[in-house]
Amino acid sequence: MRNLRIMLLAAGGPLLFGLAATGDAATVDIPFTKYTLANGLTLVVHEDHKAPIVAVNVWYHVGSKNEKPGKTGFAHLFEHLMFNGTENYDDDYFKPFDDVGGTGINGTTNNDRTNYFQVVPKNALDLALWMESDRNEHLLGAIDQALLDEQRGVVQNEKRQGENQPYGRVFRTAFANVFPVGHPYSWSVIGSMEDLNAASLEDVHDWFRQYYGAANAVVVVAGDVDPESVRKRVEHYFGAIAPGPPLVRQEVWIPQLNGTHVQVMQDRVPQARAYIIWTMPEIGSLDSVRLDLVAGILSEGKTSRLYKRLVHDDQVASDVQAFAFPLEIAGIFGVIATALPGEDLGRIRASIEEEIERFLKRGPTQAELDRIVTARKAAFVRGAERIGGFGGKSDILAQNEVYTGDPGSYTTTLERWASASPRSLRTSAVKWMSKGKYVMEVVPFDEYTITADFSDRSKLPEPGPAPVVTFDKFERTVLSNGLKIILAERNAIPVVNLRLITGAGYSSDYLTAPGTAKLAMTILNEGTRNRTGLQLSDELKDLGATLNVSQTLDVSNVSMSALAENLDASLELFADVVLNPTFPETDFSRTRNLQIAAIQQERVSPLGISLRVFPRYLYGENHAYALPFSGSGSIKSVKGITTDSLRSFHETWFKPNNATLVIVGDTSLESITAKLEKLFASWRPGKVPEKNIAPVKLPEKATVYLIDRPGSEQSMILAGHLVPAKNNPVDPALDAANNILGGSFNSRMNMNLREDKHWSYGARTRLINTAAQRPMLVTTQVQTDKTSESLVEIRREISDIRDSKPPSAEELAQAKNRRTLTLPGRWETANAVLGSLAEMVQFDYPDDYWNNYGTNVRALKLESVRNAATSQIKPDRMIWVVVGDLEKIETGIRALNLGEVIQVDADGNPVGR
Repeated sequence: MRNLRIMLLAAGGPLLFGLAATGDAATVDIPFTKYTLANGLTLVVHEDHKAPIVAVNVWYHVGSKNEKPGKTGFAHLFEHLMFNGTENYDDDYFKPFDDVGGTGINGTTNNDRTNYFQVVPKNALDLALWMESDRNEHLLGAIDQALLDEQRGVVQNEKRQGENQPYGRVFRTAFANVFPVGHPYSWSVIGSMEDLNAASLEDVHDWFRQYYGAANAVVVVAGDVDPESVRKRVEHYFGAIAPGPPLVRQEVWIPQLNGTHVQVMQDRVPQARAYIIWTMPEIGSLDSVRLDLVAGILSEGKTSRLYKRLVHDDQVASDVQAFAFPLEIAGIFGVIATALPGEDLGRIRASIEEEIERFLKRGPTQAELDRIVTARKAAFVRGAERIGGFGGKSDILAQNEVYTGDPGSYTTTLERWASASPRSLRTSAVKWMSKGKYVMEVVPFDEYTITADFSDRSKLPEPGPAPVVTFDKFERTVLSNGLKIILAERNAIPVVNLRLITGAGYSSDYLTAPGTAKLAMTILNEGTRNRTGLQLSDELKDLGATLNVSQTLDVSNVSMSALAENLDASLELFADVVLNPTFPETDFSRTRNLQIAAIQQERVSPLGISLRVFPRYLYGENHAYALPFSGSGSIKSVKGITTDSLRSFHETWFKPNNATLVIVGDTSLESITAKLEKLFASWRPGKVPEKNIAPVKLPEKATVYLIDRPGSEQSMILAGHLVPAKNNPVDPALDAANNILGGSFNSRMNMNLREDKHWSYGARTRLINTAAQRPMLVTTQVQTDKTSESLVEIRREISDIRDSKPPSAEELAQAKNRRTLTLPGRWETANAVLGSLAEMVQFDYPDDYWNNYGTNVRALKLESVRNAATSQIKPDRMIWVVVGDLEKIETGIRALNLGEVIQVDADGNPVGR
């Protein structure tokens, strides 16, 4: 624990502030003379004639907190660059000082400042001032790419070295979790490897010009000197340095922690260690001085509270230390305890928190306070004997000037030490240590061993024969009112899943205001004649049941998952929602507004716009599928919907003869049928309207619709045409062709546009399953400057698969595997079986469809797949919709001659030109 300073530096923090940094003792004075040069540089001079030496300490008020996310590590990297020569002295910075007997030559960077310092014989003061001023005024010309790369490597190895030490990653992780994203202390001083790699020569030059101006610097000269003589020399060497630009400074920002945030880090260490951290106020604040005294009382000395409890009495820890670590805009207060081997960190943490709670409740004794104040004064007195180095007088003066604007403000700490009382320390501790905290537990990483690798790595293992998969057995019945029931009994868990499938769907809007079906189903479970929406919600929770609604173009679904033990009550609630919805006015207004808001979102989303206008171009006017695929309708149509519209939707489409109830779970057909007959006895059959889903002829030629979206960084491409319905003899072969063309990650389309060209994040072709003719679509978003090129590639891929580059045997084998080798896991859950039964209902598959599915797919012939591609894929008759910045893409698209080009608005209406 004596290396806390090292650990804090590895985390990007400065030395602990408040020991010898801001205090004084009654017998020690550090007189100084302060000057401000015409260029804004601050000079502080202290006379100390006990030895013929001089300390020169230069502080720049810039640290890692001045960096930006993505450009971290600059302050520290620049500190390294300052030691590698200038335009006038192209050699190592240390050499001239070695020749004159200089000592303590170094530089450091923390979150808030960067400093450079040295101690030289008094006859070498001009050398020190020349060197410091020269690297400020004449550095940039000496920094080339080679030097940047060299020092970048040095810094990266420094980072590796620090993080490779035991517990070396702790403070980097802690700061990132204590301080929120975007807070200047949330990243480490040394920066990230990625940001260091990205640092350019221009970035480094910009950093210097921004922050290394004279007005942002403090020069302290302490030793065997005369102040006025020093002023003249400093003006001589530093007077020509530019002041620098105006700067933006971050004010105090102390994050509020809530609760206890615990992280566990594995590390190659022999002993576990606990870190408990609170946020605390900034340097110079009254509470920061008091909390430093609290830290000393808790852990400094063998009789301190935490040391005595954990190390001496309980003997569970090898060391413990509390610390106050204020920085310029916030700080952290913490306790660190290292467990003896075999001891429990949880017990140690509990003991720490017990001692802290005792301190917060009673405060320190006067004797404890007197002891730590005396220790602080003694440390300061000893540190103030030196003119240079950490804690020396030049360091004290510079630090106080940079942080407070007064080199002598160290006397404030003396006054605060003198006025501190047990009550004031307790007050400050309660204020900051009663809030939330962050905890890091570092635990030893177990060493593992490996065995010899006997595997043949020259080839992939050959899988054995694929498992034989059979679909769940199911039974059918029909209730007396005509409601069809399909049930698959499953007893793996005591749950019953149900889905009522009605032949409504978004396409039912063809006969009413678009958006009605979506709105009606959204509000369906918001209240019944017997229950309010809130009562429904509470009863579902009481029963451990869930109730959901969903829709496609063809069907509207009401689904429930019920515990078998509560099945009767759950079924009664399910039937109440299906039969007795009231569509309450209060929920209606709210939900209608949400649907209108969703439409507005669709109209500004590239994909949303495309899916709204595309169906009209595919199916033409008056077709049931010609409405937006989202089912949301238009703003005008939704505003015209009333609760009467929703009741009419329910009365029209929710008929037992227009529905099928699919059930999978822990029940039998005989048992549940009797319950359903009773619950749905009042539900009467009736006439259901016919939807216009008549066959549509493909257009004779391709058409391109352009929609302007100024400023788009990508262009949305949606293209396609109609192919036969899902339940069609050509479906298996067409599905395989689609899979090869664009239906999977490794498909031709995706490998071309994403993996080869890098123009898109992904490109796919899809078959949208419907009861009537269905769309076969190409969807992708491509970078704006590659829009026309992408259209060319898409059309080429579509043409190739039916002409010059038909599906290969290898591609077909892969497509078959994607469809069949996943079957063993496809029906693992009852809900998966329910979904497949629902698909069977929706598309009127034969009962043996799923049992024969794998066999039928594996039996596909290459010739059938090629024929399907040739007969069904029509690149010359496609509809294209492109949404993007037309100012950048329109000319290129028109030059392709894909077909007639028409500009339309977000609702699909032609735009006059």
